[in-house]
Amino acid sequence: MPSFDIVSKINEAEVDNALAGVAREIAQRFDFKGSKCTAER
Repeated sequence: MPSFDIVSKINEAEVDNALAGVAREIAQRFDFKGSKCTAER
């Protein structure tokens, strides 16, 4: 039977960009105003 190796590589710049987008979204959304919502790496 054939076997397959799965390798996952993380692009750290993309992760940083996604977290920055989440932080912007949290800061701008009306329903998050006054909440202690955060996104951390």
